[in-house]
Parts: sequence; C-alpha cells; structure tokens
Amino acid sequence: MGIRGQRGGGEGVMGDVWAVGALGGDAGIQVRAVDGDSGPKGGRGERGVMGDVWAVGALGGDAGIQVRAVDGDSRPKGGRAERRVMGDVWAVGALGGDAGIQVRAVDGDWGPKGGREERGVMGDVWAVGALGGDAGIQVRAVDADSGPKGGREERRVMGDVWAVGALGGDAGIQVRAVDGDLGPKGGRGVRGVMGDVWAVGALGEDAGIPVRAVDGDLGPKGGRGERGVMGDVWAVGALGGDAGIQVRQ
Repeated sequence: MGIRGQRGGGEGVMGDVWAVGALGGDAGIQVRAVDGDSGPKGGRGERGVMGDVWAVGALGGDAGIQVRAVDGDSRPKGGRAERRVMGDVWAVGALGGDAGIQVRAVDGDWGPKGGREERGVMGDVWAVGALGGDAGIQVRAVDADSGPKGGREERRVMGDVWAVGALGGDAGIQVRAVDGDLGPKGGRGVRGVMGDVWAVGALGEDAGIPVRAVDGDLGPKGGRGERGVMGDVWAVGALGGDAGIQVRQ
C-alpha cells in the first residue's frame, strides 16, 4: 500500500480515489498518496497515509473525516501559514457536501486559492475551489479582487452555488457562471448556463450530470483542445466517488 505516482501525474487503481483536486464523499474511502516530487496540486514533500483523506484540492463530504495536514512549506494550494485542526475541514480547493460541516478559514495573507482578504465564518461553507452537493447550502462569497480561483469581477448570489474548481453531486444545483474575463480555472471565454453544472476542476458523483464543455483554448485545468460531450463527465482535476462513472479521456 505504498505511495504510487509518477512525476507530473500518477497511476490510480479502480476503486481507490485520489486526493488530487477532489475526492469522493465517503469517510471510508481509501485514498492513494501521490508521489513526493509531484504531490497533490504540484506541491512538494506532502505525504498521505492510506485511510486518511487529504484536504488538498478538495475534501470529502463527511464532517467526521480525519484530514492530514500537508507540510508547512507546500501546504494546501501552495499558500503559507495556514494551519488546520484534525477534525475540522479546510475550505481550500473544495469543500464537503454537508451544510453542517465546520470549516476553518485560512489566514488573510494567503486565503483560499491564493486570494487575499478572504474571510470565512465558522459554520458557513466557502465556494472556493469546489462546492458541496446540496443546493440549499449557504455559501460565503469571496472578495471581488481575488475571488474564486483568483479571478476578478466574479459575483455570486447567496443561495446559489458556484461551479468554480469543482462541482456538487446534484444535477439540479443552480450554478452562477463567472465572468468571461477570468472564468473557472482562469480560462477565457468560458460561459455557463444556469442549471447546468460545470466539470471544471472536479466533477460530480453522478454520471448523468449535464456538463458544459469549456472553450478549446483554455479548457479544464488550463489544458488545450479538450472537448466534452453533454452528459459525459470530465476527469479533469479530480473525479467523482464512483469507479463506474463514465469519463471522457
């Protein structure tokens, strides 16, 4: 059960879920640690333990999940000085699917996704990186200067959930599209339709979720030439919690 992975990527085993980008919503999920050279989200020196779930990129949907803190040099999303407490769940990269989850706010200097001036309130869930699976979740908006994923001019409405970074597991979630200048994952020209869920960063847990393809120039995770088909789910950034999900290569 040792660490698996290759530089710049890695190999996964069907049934095991990687804590790179996002991970499934079951506290019992077995998670493979990525290799030390190219750890979660490209950080170095991170180590994970089988059975523990990393709060790097995204985290599971159970408030009881035990999360390993990454090392201080390359902590979640490359920010500095963040600290977490075992049992609390970080809203760095993605957050769980339960509105009752207690979330620790990161420090003001290097907030979620490297933005500045973000502040969170314990009990509220941040839509930074990924969002939960319940359309009723109350989400705190990040500041306009360094919003989700560091983009500018993004605006959201309380009660609506942003599909920035990752998306929830319910096809009925209402999602606000970010502005065209700095859309999900910093891509340009990306447009979303209210009611459709974006597979940018991570994807939901239901293979039937309608997914909008991002533009070819700056697709999911900044890749080029990616194309998606409505109804198929992209395995870009992270994947859902079901080994049987249909995924586009």
